[in-house]
Amino acid sequence: ELGAVWATMAAWEQLMGVNIQKRQLAPGDGVEPEMRVDVCCSFSIFPASLSEETPLLSADSALQSVDRFTFRLGEGEAVPALELGLRRMTPGEEAEIFALSRFAWGPEGRPQLPSEQHAVPPDTDVVLRVKFWGMVPTPDGPAAARLQEGAWRKQNGNGYYQRKDLRRASRAYGAVLKMFEAPLGDEDIEEDMRDKYRSEAKQLLIDVGSNLAAVELQRKNYAAAREAVIGVLELDPDHPKALYRGAKAAMELHDFEAATLAIKKALEAAPDNPSVKKLGRELRERKAAYAAKTKVIGRKLGRSMLSLEKQSQQDGTEEAAGAGAEEDTALSEVPGDAVDAGASPAPEAWRAAAAGGNEAAGKPGWSSFLPKLFLALAGLGATAAVVAYVWLGGTK
Repeated sequence: ELGAVWATMAAWEQLMGVNIQKRQLAPGDGVEPEMRVDVCCSFSIFPASLSEETPLLSADSALQSVDRFTFRLGEGEAVPALELGLRRMTPGEEAEIFALSRFAWGPEGRPQLPSEQHAVPPDTDVVLRVKFWGMVPTPDGPAAARLQEGAWRKQNGNGYYQRKDLRRASRAYGAVLKMFEAPLGDEDIEEDMRDKYRSEAKQLLIDVGSNLAAVELQRKNYAAAREAVIGVLELDPDHPKALYRGAKAAMELHDFEAATLAIKKALEAAPDNPSVKKLGRELRERKAAYAAKTKVIGRKLGRSMLSLEKQSQQDGTEEAAGAGAEEDTALSEVPGDAVDAGASPAPEAWRAAAAGGNEAAGKPGWSSFLPKLFLALAGLGATAAVVAYVWLGGTK
């Protein structure tokens, strides 16, 4: 039955050679959308293949279906095949868009949600059966426009997060926060919706900021997660999820004081929360392990510095003895009047020692001592090297 339907449909139009192709199922009406325009569509994903440059479905049932997906053309929010296909469609049109895998979901595929039966496997060529609902109208007034855009961007971010597409989720949530960076004045908000705007905008920013913190924690961008949490707590100081995620980010950044305060405040709001209690136990273990590691590094650092200081003193004694012997030889080889006149320059070894030392500060030969110290600390890691550098005051 499906093959018979396909036989009566229009021919495939190549939008990007054989890589992306489109054929119309039902006509639309109006104009094609421009770049940077918000559009809405629904689509189903079928596995497909190419046969002599002609797309063929590999199955009669869809792997996944998406209803009423809103996004802005040109921002990379949709896969390339869907973006390019919609730019060649008019409102109300239905079409099929074929794409090689690299112009669809590529080597990562598209994970399934609990409500879906299938995932899109990695490196799968697909046919998208698309219904283009049209361009999204912009509401009157900047306040209503912000709330509308923030809502669909948040919804998209949630969808990406559920599918573990953390990069796109971060971008969607970040776009919402960026949109609200410049506040609207009363003159920009209709009087009858000022309370509505402030209430909904506040809740939107709290939800999006908390979700962004969760995304950045999973991406191991702990500093970004902390910044997102700070934004949430400025609006809601007792937000339990933000406190939990802030504590986790601070712990990973070794800011144990901030992590302790966040956990304490979270437990005040929810004393029986098992996740917060578990994080508190983990924090105590981390602090103890960090303290023990720092203590070990300190002992190793102290031993290394003591050994190198002794070696430096010994080298200095040997250099001084050698220099004295050279002086005796030099004095015996010049006429007595030259010696009495002080015409002989200081030995080269003395000038080198003077250039590399700082006797007035009580640090003889530090410039030659530092490389030896860092070489000895190479096995101790970056922390010990930084501690040593700060302790010594750096090179001059």
